[in-house]
Formats: sequence, structure tokens, C-alpha cells
Amino acid sequence: MLSETNGTAEAARRLIIGLGKAGHEVHVHAPSNGVAGRTGVNFHKAAGFRMSREPEFWFALPFFKYFHNRHGHFKELDVCHAITPMTMGALALDVAKLNGIPKIITHHSPLEYYAGDYFPVIGKLFSLYAWKYERLFYNRFHVIHVPTITKKNLIKQHKMKEPIFALTNGILDNYFRRVPGAKEEVREIYNIPLDRKIVLYAGRQGPEKNIEAVLRAFKVILCEKIDAHLVLAGGGPHIPVLRDYAEKIGIDHRITQTGWVKHTLLRKIYDAADVSTLYNDIEAQGLVLLEAMSQGTACVGKNSFGISDVIVDGETGFLVNNEKEFAAQLVKVLKDDELRRYLGENALQNVKKYHKMSNVIKVWEKAYRFLIDEIYPKHYSHVPEAEITRDWQDFARKEPLVKM
Repeated sequence: MLSETNGTAEAARRLIIGLGKAGHEVHVHAPSNGVAGRTGVNFHKAAGFRMSREPEFWFALPFFKYFHNRHGHFKELDVCHAITPMTMGALALDVAKLNGIPKIITHHSPLEYYAGDYFPVIGKLFSLYAWKYERLFYNRFHVIHVPTITKKNLIKQHKMKEPIFALTNGILDNYFRRVPGAKEEVREIYNIPLDRKIVLYAGRQGPEKNIEAVLRAFKVILCEKIDAHLVLAGGGPHIPVLRDYAEKIGIDHRITQTGWVKHTLLRKIYDAADVSTLYNDIEAQGLVLLEAMSQGTACVGKNSFGISDVIVDGETGFLVNNEKEFAAQLVKVLKDDELRRYLGENALQNVKKYHKMSNVIKVWEKAYRFLIDEIYPKHYSHVPEAEITRDWQDFARKEPLVKM
């Protein structure tokens, strides 16, 4: 999935590239590319085919004969990290077992949450058993990583076993750079008057993102006589649906759908925005909110999995429980310039402290080393899981960015 445009792929790329920059050798096995040529990164193309373009979705067909060997880079591996519970994740299990090394897996997005929307027949049938499958699969790893503590609580509800630790996906250091004239440039590109407030939704425009709620809240903003413009930044299969819905409720004249944009321009859009939003039920973490916060932009989002870990209610933005609250808090932030500046400055300081990628990579180095040197030998010696979980809890207490 490394060539895809979504939060899971972006988080994987950041970890891979960050580890390579830190001086490690990272071997990536995937059917699609997004990391080749980076320092310390070795890309190995697996067989596979694209099942769909919107969203872009690859299905891997790993040739197990190729991996069942003890030559080449396989004999040099120290740890195996899976990002998906599908075929490449199964491959990770085999590689780890055959080479006698520890294995870790990241849980990003529940399969049930996406399968039914994007693969109507097979997906809906699979979603009935998705959590059972995930539980059987994830519990075969030595440790599970999640980006947020609410995601840990969610997967524990579905009987995934400890140890599970939460560590942010992180924000690239260059996202903190402010570009002089960014606000004016963005407004010129999208023909938005300089004195008009900008409400931003950034991310893939898919049915699971509940962007219709953002459109309804924006209509309330216009009804409050606020001179505002809504920017929907990102590609996705739901763009035509949202365009039609905006026209239906009479707000299409104040909406810009940018389509996919480069990271350099997206940073400028974050800076130009007065408030950034998300209103869906489950986010792996809500990277787009963190990215907006790194440019000093206040956020308003639903009090739901992932989003509630990112926004500190009343300090970096507001968390809401329903659409009425959502619209009201957006109106409040847009009307109060001093409040907006206060939230934006707090947001920037919060992200610098807890989510800066150069700091996150240092914690990953410690976590991998702890797993390799201390935890894996205990698994090999059949030490009880309760004792191993306590060891991870001790590790987490020493690392401010890690939660258990």
C-alpha cells in the first residue's frame, strides 16, 4: 500500500524513511512502491495487482518460495514489522518464524470499517467476520502497536491481547516550517478573498469520512452570517457525491474541492486555514489534524476514536459529540480571533512536544531494541505473558511518548 494516498500508507512511509535516515537498514516488501531510493531503504517488489483505483488498493501475491530461505538480507534481519493483517502481514509471520526473530504489528484501521463501503458484496460478507479474523491474526505477534490509546481500547474490546503499546505516528519535521506568503498564495490559487475565513477538511474524500456532516455544519456557519469558505483538500471516490450534496443544500458557491495536492502545497493550505475539521467515528490517529496543528491551526473534531487523542479539548481545539455542537464550536472559533490564536499556538506547542518525527524515531529505536534484547528471549523461554506485559509497562513509564 506504500504508493497509496491514505493515513496508513503515509504513517508507514514516515517510519520507514525515518529509520533509514537514522542509520538503519530497512527492507520493505510490498507490491507497490513509495519509498525506493531513500537513504537506508531497500525496496523488494512483491507480486500483486491493483484491485481498485478509488480508493487505490493493492492485493499482494507473495511467492513464499522466494522468502523461505536463509540467504541474502534475510539472515541479517533483527526484527520483522507488519503493517497489514492481509497477505503481506502473513508473510511477515513466516519470515519471523523461519529466521527466529521477534515480530511486531501495527493496527491502523479496522477492516470492518472499510470493507463494506469499498467492496460491496465481498466486503460486506467479510466484514461480518473481520474482527474475528483480526483477533486471530494480531494475537500471533509478540507485541501490537497502535497510534493512540483509544485505538488500544477499541481493539481490546475485540479481545486482542496485551502487550499493546500506543505511540504516535508522528509529524515530519518539515511540517513545522512556515512559508512566508503562504496564506496569500493559497487564496490566490483557489480564488478566495483575503478577508474570508477558511474552514478546512483535509484528507481522502471517502464515504467513511462522513464529510456530509462537515457540509451541514458549514451551512450553519453561513447562516450565522460569517464570511467563510470551505476547502476540501484531497482526492477520493466521494468527490462527485459531495459536490452534488453541496449543491443540493445550497452552499456549493462557497466550497472548493482541490483534488489531490502535493505535501508542499498542503502545508500552505494548513497555514492558510482558520480552523481544520474531522467528523468521523474512527481514525487511526487523525494525521491531518496533527499536520494542521503543526502550522498553528486550531481544530474542531468529533469526540471519537483517534480524534479524541489528538485534540486537547479547550486547549488546542474542541471535541464535540453531535452535529449541533460541531457547528456551534466552529462558529465560536471563527467569530473569536483571540480564541483562534490561543488554540493555534497551543496546538503548535503540543505537536512539537509529543509528535515531532525526529523524536518519535528515537523512541522506535528503543522499542525495537527492547523487543530484540529483552522481550524476545523471554518469549523464547516461555515466560508468562503477564510478566512480559509488565516489562512493557515498565518500558512505557520511562518513555513519555509511549502509553499503555
